[in-house]
Amino acid sequence: MTGAAARCRGVSAAALVAVCCVACTQATGQAWQRNECGRIADASEYQRCLERTRGGEDEYRRDVERARGSR
Repeated sequence: MTGAAARCRGVSAAALVAVCCVACTQATGQAWQRNECGRIADASEYQRCLERTRGGEDEYRRDVERARGSR
């Protein structure tokens, strides 16, 4: 069983959809950020920009929860 399949075993369909939505949203956001980094001419600033796009899923979830709490 692959890692993703093992993590999803025994998970309800609703929970699975929610997790997939978060992962897809995160991946889309990171791709957009990397694309925006491509507009930066300065090499060191470009590298810093790319480093900011490498956050993990847990970090993304924390950011989402912080944003929801600030409403």
